[in-house]
Amino acid sequence: MALHSATPKIQAFYQLFGDPSKAPECQSWIEWSGKQACTSEEADTLLAEASTGGRTHTFPFDHVQQSTSGECASPAIFYASLSSPNFYDLYLYLRSKSETPGFCYILRYTPPKDTAIAGEHSRNTLSGYGVALDLKKMDYLALDDHGDSDSTAEESTVWEDYVSSLLSEHPHEDLDLTTPLTEEEISTLPLRSTHLVMSSEDPLKALLHLSQNFPKHAVSVARRWDPGRGEDLKAKYESVEAEVQANMHMVSGAGNMIWLNGVALPEADVNPFSLLRLLRREHQTVNSLIKANLTSEQAIRVLTNPEIGKASAASGPTDGVFDASDREEGGGAIVWLNDIEKDKRYSRWPSSLTVLLRPMYPGQFPTLRRNCFNVIAALDLSRTSSISFIAQIANNLISRSLPFRFGYVPLIETAESRQVARLMKWMMDEYGFEKTAQYFSVALNPSDTVDLRLLETAYAQFTTQMPPESGNVPEFASFSADPLQIQMVGHEFVPDEGLQSAAAYAKRLRLGAQDGTGKGHVFINGKHFAYDDTFLRHLQTEMGTQVNFFQEQLYTGALVDAPETDVSVFMYDLPTTAKRRNKFIYPSGNLRIYALENLSNSAGAAKLLDDSFVYPTGEHVTPVTILVVGDMDNEETLTLAIEGLRGMSDDAKYRLGFIHTLSVDPSDLPSTQQPLVSPMLARLAATGNYADFPPSELAQILEEAKQLVASAAVLNVQDNPVLINLNNRLTGITNEGVDFEQLKLTNAAGNALAKNIGLKSGERALVINGRVSNDFASKL
Repeated sequence: MALHSATPKIQAFYQLFGDPSKAPECQSWIEWSGKQACTSEEADTLLAEASTGGRTHTFPFDHVQQSTSGECASPAIFYASLSSPNFYDLYLYLRSKSETPGFCYILRYTPPKDTAIAGEHSRNTLSGYGVALDLKKMDYLALDDHGDSDSTAEESTVWEDYVSSLLSEHPHEDLDLTTPLTEEEISTLPLRSTHLVMSSEDPLKALLHLSQNFPKHAVSVARRWDPGRGEDLKAKYESVEAEVQANMHMVSGAGNMIWLNGVALPEADVNPFSLLRLLRREHQTVNSLIKANLTSEQAIRVLTNPEIGKASAASGPTDGVFDASDREEGGGAIVWLNDIEKDKRYSRWPSSLTVLLRPMYPGQFPTLRRNCFNVIAALDLSRTSSISFIAQIANNLISRSLPFRFGYVPLIETAESRQVARLMKWMMDEYGFEKTAQYFSVALNPSDTVDLRLLETAYAQFTTQMPPESGNVPEFASFSADPLQIQMVGHEFVPDEGLQSAAAYAKRLRLGAQDGTGKGHVFINGKHFAYDDTFLRHLQTEMGTQVNFFQEQLYTGALVDAPETDVSVFMYDLPTTAKRRNKFIYPSGNLRIYALENLSNSAGAAKLLDDSFVYPTGEHVTPVTILVVGDMDNEETLTLAIEGLRGMSDDAKYRLGFIHTLSVDPSDLPSTQQPLVSPMLARLAATGNYADFPPSELAQILEEAKQLVASAAVLNVQDNPVLINLNNRLTGITNEGVDFEQLKLTNAAGNALAKNIGLKSGERALVINGRVSNDFASKL
């Protein structure tokens, strides 16, 4: 702001209004096809008369409100002045109009009415060369020049020294206001200044004047301001002191912190542009609470409630921690690459846990000879990225003597992954980690999968040049999956004995080779992360968090510094640690949570979601909202919807809604292959009969419809008797009564909502109270 860096952009924006003859008399207006409208009625007439708005040239500073369908050839232009009396009426009109597919508008703010766009008074200050001023006298001379001005006395404003008026109420005849402040007086300035501001009748005004003239008032605040003058001032001082002390632990030394309704703002966001965005977001949050029948005061109290802050805070060191050891499997699942307590490279490190209490520089790690920090990776070893983790990342960190114990668990879903897992385990047993990493480095290539032929060639050379101590060198082919060893018990795969513990480990913690990023999983002292390119950043961040946690446990005595203490399983034995992992509750990758109301409004699907839910038959509240999002004409999506309906017992605590997304445009299909289920559900939602429909009956009808979809029968939308019977049972009308224009709008809103939550075409998801889960297998 001080550099006026935005001035050229603002002036370019104002040039649109350089000719006042083009603007109507009103301060806000809608322009369409070269004509202006100042009221919503005029705008409605204007849009109806002209079928198209013509070609519109957009500017970088335009705010474009996109259509719900994503297609908009001719946008309307809304010239808006926030202070004009007709702004809100035009804004509400355009907002309701924007829910119509194909309509969008551009928002352009008009300059203030008294702004000079051209002429002598329109000059602007731009940033240029800087100047330096060297002061020989270092004493600070505070001169109040607010009353000085080159303008006439009639135009000048008298500067009101509000802080001096507050200080004048306190006696100062016997005080020396000329000598410099002592260290003790300087230490009292922050609290005294805060008390002065909060005790004034206009705190914002007092803060503004004090911050702009602090050097002038510093001595007076330290020596004249008496917090104990009067009972009211004394009580206020005690209240301010208690609040400041309570907030001090949340601010690091010599730092600053700003809260907006309880949310801490980064210093980078403390500028007019970021603050405006944050205030808009906070306004939406408060409005959503007000719509839930709360007053504005109650909404603020909810947002600033400490318990709400704890629930929405970032996860702590014990949140989402699982027992990543292989004790449940009887051992043998994890192949350890190093052991800090036994390996010679760490022999000079101290083994006392008090090392954790030593101060460290940022980025430094404690040199403790205990298996305190365990990193376990579950990897498909047939992938090059998995070999890179072991042969490069883990090897580099171990060779640099960092205090991490690394291990891996093979994911054995394919024959190739089982073959490489057996090979790597044999190499680790015979040669150790360093030579194993050296051997597998030959498999690192740009392709996604490991070249087994390259490994076979390198195996022959490696074992010939460096025979193992046992003298036993099996044939390379013996590591491949033997079909005779593969068993199927029911639908469950049972591997050979050497890999059974790894398979049980992956099953207990729900670790799939294709989950999340498809590269595998990592547990850092039991906390789960998807293995991707951000692994090292997660490792460093989690390391700092867990060092602080171990320090707290040492202070409280929960962690005992004794040789018999097995610190490697300390995190796994906490009462909050889960033995098993549900991948739908704790998915791989980042958690996605959306506010349902904001989500539906942004997608233009508010009408689609209003009362379009199936409720349980019991008379009780339903605090959980579940949305099935996907192609409702798809067999797998229908299965998901049917199971949700079947699980809705009389005492169920959830309501169920359906959001249809198009996989194929119906206009591209012949008349005998038109969508079957989505038109019926759209009609049911349009009539508002969802709440009165029994879940069991709806599940039965959808099951029969799924059978038609599965059989790929040729269905004529108009005269197929089975289809007409299903539709009559569901909606009471035939397919001829389906409003296909309404269906088109419903499909557009559903596609927009799916796009907003990150779904691709053909994907399906469950949205549970705004939390998105789409980690489903291809067959449910």
